[in-house]
Amino acid sequence: MNKKTPDYVSTSNPCKVCSPLGVSLAVKGLENAMSIMHGSQGCATYIRRYMISHFKEPLDIASSSFDERSAVFGGKRNLRAAIENVSIKYDPELIVVAPTCLSETIGDDLRAYCRDFDSTTSAEVVSVSMPTYTSAHLVGFYAAVRSVIAEKEKGEERRQTVNIFPSMVSPADLRYLKEIAASFFEKSMVMPDYSETLDGEIWGEYVPIAPGGTPQKDIAAAHKADFSISFSPYVKEDISAACWLEEEYGVEHFDLFPPIGIRGTDEFIDVLSQKSGKDIPRNLVRERARLIDALADSHKYAFGKRAVIYGDGDFVAGIASFLDEIGIIPVICACGTPFPRFEEYVKNCLEETEPDFIGADVDFRELEELMEGKDFDIMIGSSKGYPISRKRDIPLVRCGFPIHDRIGGPRFLHVGYGGALNLLDTIVNSLLTKKQDDSTIGYSYL
Repeated sequence: MNKKTPDYVSTSNPCKVCSPLGVSLAVKGLENAMSIMHGSQGCATYIRRYMISHFKEPLDIASSSFDERSAVFGGKRNLRAAIENVSIKYDPELIVVAPTCLSETIGDDLRAYCRDFDSTTSAEVVSVSMPTYTSAHLVGFYAAVRSVIAEKEKGEERRQTVNIFPSMVSPADLRYLKEIAASFFEKSMVMPDYSETLDGEIWGEYVPIAPGGTPQKDIAAAHKADFSISFSPYVKEDISAACWLEEEYGVEHFDLFPPIGIRGTDEFIDVLSQKSGKDIPRNLVRERARLIDALADSHKYAFGKRAVIYGDGDFVAGIASFLDEIGIIPVICACGTPFPRFEEYVKNCLEETEPDFIGADVDFRELEELMEGKDFDIMIGSSKGYPISRKRDIPLVRCGFPIHDRIGGPRFLHVGYGGALNLLDTIVNSLLTKKQDDSTIGYSYL
């Protein structure tokens, strides 16, 4: 009897979100800026709800509100109205317009539209070009930063020595990166910086645009900096802000591995120390020493354990490198975004271990198939992996983006020596909890 081959499914339960979400997140990290989704209201509403569930902060995203007429004849009239309304209600310094699948389908020329509308508002209007159909939120994030750097009017004032372009890290991570940079340079720029806009104070009254974000004057002066640092060596140059600054203005560019774990953090701090001519501060030396002591304490609990890592490319590579340092085997390293150089990138992050699988553009259906018939001790990634974790009875360490079934996602520290220590405690305690829960004795002493 012939066995029927299952029908091919292109994507099932994707390990990514659409690129306009990444644009929205990046814009929240810019001072007095507002994003407009050029498409239907549903796109903006979905993105707002998705991000609010993770950050637990109010978040406004405007829409050009396509209707049937717009979908047939184009949405230029709608976009003009959206820009005028946003200018009146929010009074931003910068408006960033992103396409959605609907506006891309009909071929609306956003760049031309924004040039026409720039004189109708006091705000600068920037468009982002990206492939929303075949892309993901991380691509939109990088593309938005590059577009703003490239299209924003340039200033003549030199303000910062270094531009730091982080990946999609948590607000806690951004605060930590700024603290490290401040140890070496009087003035640096981190872009985008949503450390306050998406993890700030409680307000006594309604605030249209949350205070904080990368200052507009710093963005305009990015081309005057001595050098830039980014943490995404596998990302194409056409969406890299640091690559654009190097190509157009000769700003030196260091493309480093994510500063997660000892190796990545050492590399980041070494560059800052060399470029500033300053010694590494004593507080960072002590922090590193505490981390190494903690690694020795937990080695017997972590060594040889088998892990599944999934999520954004920078996150997966950074976590894989950290697990490699502490003796846990990153058996599966799955990235939801379609990045061609991802496998090479992850392999370059590893020294002691070799994963069974490294792949990009992986969905959760494929991830579960890869795990079939194999034993794993822990899963590390977003809350979207919980159904697999529950089904297979594997502990899940929730970190990265998004975390929708727990609080504290914006305050989870991943980067630097402090982030590595936080990850170490969280991962090892999850392993110990599983072992303790499975025990028939109910011991309370290790």
